[in-house]
Amino acid sequence: MRYVKRKANKLFFTKRWPKGLEAVIGSVGFSYPLGSVEQAESEVTAKVSLALAEYAVKVKLATNSNPNDYQDNEIDILVQANLRRLKQVHGLPQFIAPDQHVIDHHSASYNKLTAEDIEFNPADPQPTRTAKSQEFISNRTDLANSLVSLDGVLIKQELGQKLTIKDKVVGATWTVLQTKAKKKPKLLYGMWKEYTEFRGLITSTTNWDRFCELIQNRSLNLSPQGHQDLSRELNQCLREYRDSRVGIVKIATIKRELNSLKACLNWITDEYQYDWSLSRTMLQKPKAGEVKERLPLSMEHQKKLVAYCTSKEHRDKPQATMALLYLQAGVMPTEVARMEPAVQIANLTNVTPHLTILGETKAGARRRPVPVVLGLSVVRDNIEATITWANVPKATRVGQMKRFLDLATGTQDVYVSHGLRHTFSMNCRDSNCRDDDKCTLGGWASYGSASVMSNSYGSGGMFDQSNIKRLYQVSLDIHRNLI
Repeated sequence: MRYVKRKANKLFFTKRWPKGLEAVIGSVGFSYPLGSVEQAESEVTAKVSLALAEYAVKVKLATNSNPNDYQDNEIDILVQANLRRLKQVHGLPQFIAPDQHVIDHHSASYNKLTAEDIEFNPADPQPTRTAKSQEFISNRTDLANSLVSLDGVLIKQELGQKLTIKDKVVGATWTVLQTKAKKKPKLLYGMWKEYTEFRGLITSTTNWDRFCELIQNRSLNLSPQGHQDLSRELNQCLREYRDSRVGIVKIATIKRELNSLKACLNWITDEYQYDWSLSRTMLQKPKAGEVKERLPLSMEHQKKLVAYCTSKEHRDKPQATMALLYLQAGVMPTEVARMEPAVQIANLTNVTPHLTILGETKAGARRRPVPVVLGLSVVRDNIEATITWANVPKATRVGQMKRFLDLATGTQDVYVSHGLRHTFSMNCRDSNCRDDDKCTLGGWASYGSASVMSNSYGSGGMFDQSNIKRLYQVSLDIHRNLI
């Protein structure tokens, strides 16, 4: 990853300052600690986004001292940088506030105090802070005074001089040291984890990572005006996300990805009552010829494909195993790529041979058992090699599968690999297979409230041996003309 360096078992983001700013800033380059090398890549990516945001603000700070040109989130980034530096240099002792005694002690009114914070003197109706609360505030004030000097800022205020952005950051840091030193900033990147856990979803973070790289890992500890500004930036970055994907994936895919991102952003808006308003992100209509029709294979060509896959000459090719899995349960290469070989080999030697698709999937419905009724020996002997092959670049897989289908069916540019998933759907329709069994085997979400309820309730028993045996019989009926 660019700008990421390793020192022992720690990672650091390092980047040189733009030419000409070294003397102004007082150092050659910027360094930001990323933590342990044992972190997941997504965690490192999130911290790199923070580092890039801080780097950008510090470059701006070196060339612009007007506080009116800085947004709340930029000031927050500089304050957090100060706190990190103070912790490294001074250890930044952490005081534990009694209950909810972290209060704004600058206020002349005690209206924000709770019953535990105050004591009442019958002779004096004016409430006063408890000794415990006052001790906490005094400790905080002493801490702030010992670490940050406000003398220069106060003198400027007394003389009526205009404060610079550095003065404003010093004052904000002094205040934070008293009231918020233990408060962990809420960051945009971490919201995806909160959202998916709340919704009970298990999905990839890839698209969220892309989005956060565009907008950076923004702090959400903002003022109302700061959230209004962020709302406009969110909409702009959604359009930038759209533009970055055009020409790489189909318009329908971009629409699906944007809907996923907006679902998370809307949840954040409702959960934390932020003043965000997400506008519609306009999309072009698919261009003529962009979406190729994925034709299902005729029964004649299906029989040729199965015979080709199980033949002595071709059975050892990973495309043969992939085609058989595609055909009998709509299994995708991305699903195979995440499989554990040892687990699947054990499943394939089971009394009822099958594969299991678990873990991170495109949608919750994709997690399912897959009975293997076609070419069992081919799949069992080559599943490990096929898992390895499924992890090659997508363009390579698609091209190899297309050539394989052309040779197996004796056609030219008629079928594509995803058409095998449509073929499986067609075969289900032509059998006695129930709709909910079709959805289970193919990993499709059901339609209609009754179907959704039937798929969600009792779904934990999907991988029970008795249910796998039942689905095996269903699959035998679906593929009776190919066995």
